[in-house]
Amino acid sequence: MTVTENTSLTLSLPPDLVTAINRYAAQRDLGSNQAEAAIQALRQWAFNEGLLSPAGGDEGLRPEDLSAANDG
Repeated sequence: MTVTENTSLTLSLPPDLVTAINRYAAQRDLGSNQAEAAIQALRQWAFNEGLLSPAGGDEGLRPEDLSAANDG
């Protein structure tokens, strides 16, 4: 499913994750903007997991998915 617009989500987070989001915001000079901190943290996680391609970049295959079978 491709999403083309922002989607609003309502989440209840346990205290340890709220603390982590607040620390993340403080480390990145986001002040008390928990929503922006959560978005940035989720974006970083998704990119590190290979679930999100770099902004404006080609998606391509991950190195571990390359093989002789997909040589062009």
